[in-house]
Amino acid sequence: MHCVIMTVEGFVLFDATYDQGVHVERGIPPFESKAFAEGLMRDITLIFFRPSGKLTGSALSADGGLICRYETGSETVEDVLVNVDDSWNIRQYRNGELERFITAGGDRTDGKKDDPFIPLQLELTAYGEYGYSLHLRLIEAKRLTDEAR
Repeated sequence: MHCVIMTVEGFVLFDATYDQGVHVERGIPPFESKAFAEGLMRDITLIFFRPSGKLTGSALSADGGLICRYETGSETVEDVLVNVDDSWNIRQYRNGELERFITAGGDRTDGKKDDPFIPLQLELTAYGEYGYSLHLRLIEAKRLTDEAR
């Protein structure tokens, strides 16, 4: 995985890769620490990749959404909820405490309704001593062709 944080002018504030470990290529304060890089890569993985834990349960919510629970060891639990309106949420718990909450969805334009699992907007909230929120809004999405893959 490769992650870059860049200003609108094109100045790179942070550039790191993850492959069996985090490697920071460039980090301008306050983005230079390895702890920041590791946390960012964990958040990206939580948002965009399949849970790494074992599926330990599934159920329907009261309003008809599907909930799946994934557990990694005895410390981490991730609950993934796909709502009937195709929005989705992820709750990540560590040692029984809510650590991350992600909500994704938003109204789709007519041209984007054919791919409901690509959300128009996404929000991640991290809890704890150094809690923060990250808000993302889709500007453009293009389907990759075989040549681009």
